[in-house]
Amino acid sequence: MGCVRKAKGVLQAAERQRYGQLLRRLKVSAQPGPCPSHPPELVRRSVQAAAAGAGSLQLGESEGHRLRLRVAYDGSRYHGWARVKGGSPLTIAGVLDRAFSLLLRRQVFLCGASRTDAGVHALGQAAHVDVAADRPENWQELWQRKLNEQLPDDIRVRNLEDAPADFHARFSASGKTYVYRLHYGENPTNPLERLHRFSMPLSWVRDFQLSELHDAAALFRGQKNFLYFTSPGKLERKRSTVRNIHDIRVVEEAPGQCRVEVDLDGAVYRMVRNMVGCMVWVARGRISSDCVEELLSGSFSQVNPVPRSVCSEGIDAMPPKKAKGVIKPKAKAKGKAKAKAKKVDKVGAAKLDWPSLGFNYVKTKSHIRFVYKDGKWSKGKLYTDPFMPVHMLANVFHYGQALFEGFKGFHTKEGDVCLFADKLSLGRMNHGCRRFMMPEVPVEIWDEAVQIVVKDNAKYVPPYGSGGALYVRPFIFGSGPKLGLGPSEEYTFVVFANPVGSYYKAAEGMQGVEALVTDHYDRAAPLGCGDCKAAGNYAADLESMYEAKKKGFPISLYLDAKERRYVEEFNTSNFVGITKDGKYITPDAARSVLNSNTNKVLTQLAADMGITVERRRIDFAAEVDTFTEVGAVGTAVVVTPIKSLTRGDQVWNFGQPEGPGHPAGRGGRSAWLDDQGEDGLGASSFEASGRSTQTAVAVPL
Repeated sequence: MGCVRKAKGVLQAAERQRYGQLLRRLKVSAQPGPCPSHPPELVRRSVQAAAAGAGSLQLGESEGHRLRLRVAYDGSRYHGWARVKGGSPLTIAGVLDRAFSLLLRRQVFLCGASRTDAGVHALGQAAHVDVAADRPENWQELWQRKLNEQLPDDIRVRNLEDAPADFHARFSASGKTYVYRLHYGENPTNPLERLHRFSMPLSWVRDFQLSELHDAAALFRGQKNFLYFTSPGKLERKRSTVRNIHDIRVVEEAPGQCRVEVDLDGAVYRMVRNMVGCMVWVARGRISSDCVEELLSGSFSQVNPVPRSVCSEGIDAMPPKKAKGVIKPKAKAKGKAKAKAKKVDKVGAAKLDWPSLGFNYVKTKSHIRFVYKDGKWSKGKLYTDPFMPVHMLANVFHYGQALFEGFKGFHTKEGDVCLFADKLSLGRMNHGCRRFMMPEVPVEIWDEAVQIVVKDNAKYVPPYGSGGALYVRPFIFGSGPKLGLGPSEEYTFVVFANPVGSYYKAAEGMQGVEALVTDHYDRAAPLGCGDCKAAGNYAADLESMYEAKKKGFPISLYLDAKERRYVEEFNTSNFVGITKDGKYITPDAARSVLNSNTNKVLTQLAADMGITVERRRIDFAAEVDTFTEVGAVGTAVVVTPIKSLTRGDQVWNFGQPEGPGHPAGRGGRSAWLDDQGEDGLGASSFEASGRSTQTAVAVPL
């Protein structure tokens, strides 16, 4: 057996060496110029998402409108979609910004569904722009015509219309479909098609097998690590290279012609074109399926080039087998600012009394800050001092521009630290930013901040089995001085982490807590900002909460402010009721109710288990007797059972239902939650915008 293993190792090494030599021989240089030969075609599909975080700035009729547009373009001479400072190199968004600004006679910036790589085309990429209220009667036809007159011939606005108030081109996108067209016939392709189709050289065609291309496509489906399918220089920006391919299809269009369609939520830099290039290499017999599987595991043992692209921009070199970890921002900041990353501490090294953790502040190692000023974000700086110097006239102190979020990181049995649904928190925060006229936090800054803070505070992550979690709290506030009412000109975005245990001690062991139905206070106005995680919402809740605590109730339930009839939410969390016939009932996401990320995941888990889920108005007096169980669900409280509800002299008690058809059956409520993971939510998946998405994101330590 030892000889067999040794021979197998020698053969694998020889295959990798041959593979590297072939690629080095085929490596070509990038060809600068206006017309790269084989750019891919990108088809964007952007629809309004049902998930929270897809909201946008609420524009009144007298204030302005949000417009949705579809843009088609030939990206041959453009450096992708995203605008660049100074306008060079040329990008699609930069050209569109100028055209809209000329039309509207003021500076405007478009928001697109996604960035694209250089040379990418689109048939109808979604975007949105905010404009003033005053418009001519035939504005759609007039504006579209004038825009297309100003735009170059290779960019066209195909459609222009009013968008719903909660539409956002980026966060309302349900997914993306990339299309690559290949020509592998012996007869040369039409020269006019070469802009939009990769034409293989005859030396490639002779050994190309379409059936092998189908087999290669199957290797990429599902969640994979695309570490070796991105450019080394982009690894610092995209810390995690794990992505999920929902589907990948090879469709034969005509003899010698096919297209590769890839459905996904997001990709790392140049991932898809490099992936298709690798598929072509497999179809030509140049690399084996085993080699691709090793590449996708992120643990390839040889530093050889990867077949990067079916485009003429060149075949890049593979990154080293151990990619650099998170790079902390380098800065010579004053005071306690840290400029250089140090060795990552071991998880749980703080040696706290983990089982005794409550939901209280614990001084940790560091936090990170970013400042938004003059229309741009600064680089992040890591600080150990928990105190921040803030101007006395900062907008947050006087006019309340402040939002916060919260999600948890868990230490797994395998030794990873997994973050639960942090992108849902980002979407919800940016929804609040639009509502409060604050700058949105870019996903790149969010990812950088979260991963740096979690890594730098790894010793405060409660170890697996302790029952605790690392609570990560991002927050943003108006930090610039402001005397008169108006939005701040400066904002500070901060992320810190804190180890936590149970929010309600009485609920430990799933025993349940008693709740009071309050009739003397309102949590939020019907058309107010209750759907935003605004600091002021919680300040208004303090008096009600402490009055309830004096009466022995750790949690309160609010009814709607207009009729005091319909259930809204608890002061810390969403309301969930389980009916006698086993239905999962929760209030619909109104403007006065915060859309809980935890509740969103639980509704999908319940639906996956065959439980009927209803999001609707709940008439408290008429329906409270129909519930056998009531729970408070949220990031902080996780799933807290409500033992009883008290309203005046009336008390409703809720027990433990039995029966295999009930979510708490098959061993009770705890058994149901244990099936989902350590905290009741675990590494599950949920449906967002009609697509399954992983809730747990691992942080490399």
